[in-house]
Amino acid sequence: MGLRDSLKTIALENHMDFFGVGSVDRWAHAPAGRRPGDFLPEARSVVVMGLRIPEGSIESNHRAYENGLRHGIFTYMIFGYNKLNEVLDKAAMKVGLCLEEKIGRKVYFIPSSIPRDEYLMMGEMSNRHSAVCAGLGEFGWNGLVLTPEAGPRVRWVQLITDIEIEPNPLYGGPRLCDRSRCRTCIDMCPVKAFSEEEAVEVNIGGRKYAYSKLNRPLCRCGVTGLAAGTAGRLQEVIPEGSVIKVEDWLAIAVRDNRWNRMERIASMCGRCLTTCPAGGSPKGCLPSFLRKDGEQG
Repeated sequence: MGLRDSLKTIALENHMDFFGVGSVDRWAHAPAGRRPGDFLPEARSVVVMGLRIPEGSIESNHRAYENGLRHGIFTYMIFGYNKLNEVLDKAAMKVGLCLEEKIGRKVYFIPSSIPRDEYLMMGEMSNRHSAVCAGLGEFGWNGLVLTPEAGPRVRWVQLITDIEIEPNPLYGGPRLCDRSRCRTCIDMCPVKAFSEEEAVEVNIGGRKYAYSKLNRPLCRCGVTGLAAGTAGRLQEVIPEGSVIKVEDWLAIAVRDNRWNRMERIASMCGRCLTTCPAGGSPKGCLPSFLRKDGEQG
């Protein structure tokens, strides 16, 4: 058994559903300061693992948004996000310790959620881009990683190592986002943060990808439950074009409902993830309005 397969076995034994490896050259076009070599100068490979979000957690998001059961958002925040991050970080630790203790290599851990620059609204090193670099899926117009098995309903973690591990090929299966026929992410976003036409283009391993340019401060108004139409308490009506900079979001955030501040422990939105039809059903756990006649979700 080769090293990649051995590490994959450890990942699967620790509840991971997805496992892939990317060579560091695939991050060549990532922003400066967010490439594997910026964290570990000897970096040769990046290991990426993913955990499917439980169907019941996706359903809880639907209940919160579609059925007026606001309290359903707490199940989504905890079991669709926080607890999954704990499992992901534990699996990364198991794989990383194998590389360090048994094989004698160096590992730099990128936690599944916490490391981020709040002002720039960027993560330490993008989990979603890394999942594409490791061949585990492709970008949808929503900017999330779409997998054949679960669409975007996967949480990710990664670690960087100084040993060269055979990389997985980039995803080469059927297209998972049909933008000519689907605009679910655009229509379902409570704050309309996705551009319908303007795209971000990225180059990974010589392959070009494009996804919607996201208004990040406006998206944050949804994620933090500030805007009308979200599961938050403030229900701020945000005039079109009024939130462009991070300071615009902050000006609304300081007015947040104090009870909402105490309740919010993770994303209070997630609609671009929970309603995307990629990945099918029932594993995709689509909301009722996206299911075909007779299909269970």
